[in-house]
Parts: sequence; structure tokens; C-alpha cells
Amino acid sequence: MKKKRKHFLLYKFLIKIASLLDGSLGSKVRNALSKLFPFIERTGTFFLGKAYTPGNQEELRQAASLLENRETTLCIDIGGNVGNYTQAILEWFPHASVVVFEPQKFNQDELHNRFRSNNNVTIEPYAISNTQGSAELFTDKSGSSAGTLSEVHKDYVNICYKKIITLDTVETVTTIKFEDYWKSKLNKQQIGICKLDIEGHEWKALGGFGDALQHIEVIQFEFGCAGTHPPFLEFWSFFKERNFDLYRIAPLGPMPVRKYTSWHECFVTTNYLAKRKPI
Repeated sequence: MKKKRKHFLLYKFLIKIASLLDGSLGSKVRNALSKLFPFIERTGTFFLGKAYTPGNQEELRQAASLLENRETTLCIDIGGNVGNYTQAILEWFPHASVVVFEPQKFNQDELHNRFRSNNNVTIEPYAISNTQGSAELFTDKSGSSAGTLSEVHKDYVNICYKKIITLDTVETVTTIKFEDYWKSKLNKQQIGICKLDIEGHEWKALGGFGDALQHIEVIQFEFGCAGTHPPFLEFWSFFKERNFDLYRIAPLGPMPVRKYTSWHECFVTTNYLAKRKPI
């Protein structure tokens, strides 16, 4: 309440100053403030990690920092695309094994060509979801990083990417639950870092993690873009109930998200880290 009162008093003060000026001058002041304040807001939220997308190397560096830069033997890249995040993992953890999930056929071929000589990389042609079966993957072109299983994301994609693209290329892909794969193929191994970047399908994918969640140290996931996810409150509750701390990837390093407020409901692309607390 004290913070809200301070904001209100500042607002009243500025309005009072503007009202004391001559009509035309007061109007100019108000117009100037209407441009200044959104700039301040965007700058502040950027440094809090909202709409901050620094690239694979920096994202992985911050994820690794939550491991206290310890070595890890297994990492997971869900939504591998052409392998840039996987390459960053291999550079940071040269002895780690990496399992890459990428459902687009074009990208699978790119991944096989890129990591042909690396026995530490396993490429799996599946989409991770909360059900096992098949689904339609919508893309604008072969190999696109905008490919999505989300019908809602498909409708909002031009808002998300700030450019006109049409997701009219459809590919039928196989979906699996990560928990099933972890039990049958990974023998319930401990996982250092698991990254999810699957264009609006992160929430459903997490729904298929089951017991595997308690064997992952750090999960990186993308959130944002109006209409593609449930409210952030759902993610917050999901991870808190499972004993994870949340951080935002931010320009000055991982920014702790210590408690939920409605201010976290931000619909610009933002990357989060969930770190499992020690038992």
C-alpha cells in the first residue's frame, strides 16, 4: 500500500505542475510525459528481464550459473531447431551428453549433419507434450524457428514476431510425454539443464514431465506473447508446489522472482529459469 501511495502522490504532483502551466504549454508537458514514461517503463522492465532475449550463449551461461558452474553429465534441449543451443551446451559442458528433441523433418536433417561426428548428441524426432500421439505442427516455412503446436500461438504469431508471417505449412508430428522418455530411454538419470523453447507449447509440455521434474536441477523456459500461455500465476504455482525457485534471465544476471504479483503478467517474450531447491 505504501508503494501505491507514493506512486499516486507522484502522479498527483506531476498533474498539478502541468495544470499550473498555460494551456498550450501544459498540453506540451503532458504530451512529453506521455512519451517519457513509457520509455522509462520499457527500460526498467528490460533490466528486469522482460523482453530480454540475449541469445543462446548468454541464456546458457545464466542457467549454468545456477548450477554454480558445476559439471553436468546430461542436458536436454526441447525445441532444438538447428542446434544452436545444443552447441552452446557442448561448449560449456564438453563432456555432457545432450538429448535434442526436434519434430521438424528439415531441422532433424540439419541437426544430423551438424552433429554427425559427436557421439554425445542424441537427436530425437519427437514433440514434447502432455499426451502421446500425433499433432499438427504449424510453420511458415521448412526449418522455421516459429514452428508451433499451439493453435492459439498460431493466431497470435504476428503480434509475437512483430512481422507478418503466415503459418500455413502443416506437418504431422509424433508427440510424447517427457516422463515416459526419461523412464524408458534415460533410465531416470539426473539432468543438469533442460531447456524448453517450443513457441507457446511450454505449459502443455511441462504437464508431461511427471516425476522427471524432481530429477532436473535447472529448467529454462520461454514465457510471453499474448494468448499463448495461461497466466504466469500458473507457472509460479506449478514450480513453487514442486520446490523450485524462479528467476528471470536479465541483463545483469538471473533476477530472482521471490513472490508472485500481477506485475509479472507480462506478454512480451521473457526467459525464465526454475532451479530445484536442495532436498
